[in-house]
Amino acid sequence: MYKIQIEYLGCMHEYMMPKLIKSFSFKSKQEALENYRILLATYLMDYGVLWDNISEKEHEKRLLAKSLEELKDIESKALFNKELDYKISLVERV
Repeated sequence: MYKIQIEYLGCMHEYMMPKLIKSFSFKSKQEALENYRILLATYLMDYGVLWDNISEKEHEKRLLAKSLEELKDIESKALFNKELDYKISLVERV
């Protein structure tokens, strides 16, 4: 069993424990990974974009075309800079 969890980190990440907002369960690893990639791409919409240069639809299309590793790299940089209030993670349950 695999789970995708969305946690709220709060505005001041170091002062607040993450709070579970929502979780999704999947039986297959492949299904969980694909849904994780799509959720991450959707979650990163609007991050690091100058809207003068690209439309929202084009940005969404570019994010959805990225691999899971590329999206996780973008997310980790944004979290390190404390620019995101939520964290999405994939958890394997046995």
